[in-house]
Amino acid sequence: MTELQGMLNELMDMERRNIKELEEVFVYDERGRDQEDRFLPIPWFSELSILFETGKVGDLRERVDEIFELLAAQEGLSPEMLHLYYHAMLHVVYPLLHQKNVSIRSLYPGEREPEESMVTRSLPQLKQWTSDLIDRVIPVLYPDDHSPMTIVDQLCVYIETHIGEELMREELAAFAGFNPAYLSRLFRKEKGMSLSEFILQGRVAKAKTLLSQSTVKVTDIAGKVGYYNYSHFTKMFKKCTGITPQEFRKQSRTV
Repeated sequence: MTELQGMLNELMDMERRNIKELEEVFVYDERGRDQEDRFLPIPWFSELSILFETGKVGDLRERVDEIFELLAAQEGLSPEMLHLYYHAMLHVVYPLLHQKNVSIRSLYPGEREPEESMVTRSLPQLKQWTSDLIDRVIPVLYPDDHSPMTIVDQLCVYIETHIGEELMREELAAFAGFNPAYLSRLFRKEKGMSLSEFILQGRVAKAKTLLSQSTVKVTDIAGKVGYYNYSHFTKMFKKCTGITPQEFRKQSRTV
């Protein structure tokens, strides 16, 4: 009798952690009594942000389905993981809505905004909330009189988001769904410059920001903008600006 309260508490915790089967029967003796929370890495949100921002709704929904299949396959999935997903998804849409001067609350006119405790009660409920959120956010980002970005604009967003990585033409062509040679011609036609020139300008622009607004070492900045050979970074920076990174930093601090 003296152990009943402790057993009840543990059964209640099993119920709290039950996020996959809403009508499951718990048999105390068949369950492990010690379950540690597991926090799975969720590296998908930068990709989801790009898909939201570029209006690729089909790809966005497909990626969300894949994410939930991955989550459902995790044996140690915890309620804390669902809360983490919930806040990360809001972190994706908040800045996009802010650009349109729209609050998350305005997505639910005449309705109560879904409560976190209900949304994260189970994996199916979280998936339904995600689908509903997409349905509400996309029309705000892309009203009827505004078409989603062209494939070249989508590619530019992708490049800016991954500017610190090695950007190969074949990889960019795969993202756009075009033959590399055709993509190069299309990009030059729409932007008036080559892919490599656009990437160079993006890297130099980010390097300028880091040089003028941070104390990060110049050698480290080279890596942050996609150059792992410092001499090559200096050469390309000077090609665009006419001065070295060190000279630019010195000038920016005297202004």
